[in-house]
Amino acid sequence: MRDDAQALETVTVAQMTHHFEERLRERLGIELTIERLNQLLAESKRIGRQCVYYKLINCVFCRRVLLGQWWHHEAGVIMLIDEWKSKAVTIITPKDKLSIRARRPHDERRG
Repeated sequence: MRDDAQALETVTVAQMTHHFEERLRERLGIELTIERLNQLLAESKRIGRQCVYYKLINCVFCRRVLLGQWWHHEAGVIMLIDEWKSKAVTIITPKDKLSIRARRPHDERRG
């Protein structure tokens, strides 16, 4: 199925997930209101819009959702936004550490 939905010029959020709020406090040491978060989003550049894709895993196509990505240069953050549900999901900063151990392949995680 093809996604013909028009890309939004800007996006607003109605809520923040608990994960987003935790990461914001942990990585930036601040708390934001919904109004301030929407202001940051309005000042941000869209890196990628939210979309659905299908990944072939063990000969079965599995539906995946790629969240919308927004970059705010001055704040130095990338925000992952569920544009369809108007939720801020997580935040990525330069302070994030890469995982030391590699992730197990998907088919081994089910076992």
